[in-house]
Amino acid sequence: TNDAGVSLTNFSVHLEGLVIKSRNLGATVFLNLIGPVFYPGKESYPQYNNEILKIAAKYSLPVIDVLSPLRQDPDRYLYDGVHYTPEGSAVVARTVFDNVVQYLDDFGNRK
Repeated sequence: TNDAGVSLTNFSVHLEGLVIKSRNLGATVFLNLIGPVFYPGKESYPQYNNEILKIAAKYSLPVIDVLSPLRQDPDRYLYDGVHYTPEGSAVVARTVFDNVVQYLDDFGNRK
């Protein structure tokens, strides 16, 4: 959400640059959707998520969808409309873990 102050074009260019650099270093890259934002002036987060999805599709990257579970109960998971409560953080952690573990063998190494 901190990048929501960056223009959509700059966000996209920088994210794509990070993806390219990370892959060139041999990293397994995951992209994470931005969670829900209910804060005046920050309503553009869906556009940023669309850019994340476009870049993920372009590079065949997995996308971790933290948006959907957090959107189910934003009053419970966001304490100020932007930042996660402890319960919201737990939802994000579980969602990320459940996605990343699919790419690991029983010993925690990349498949």
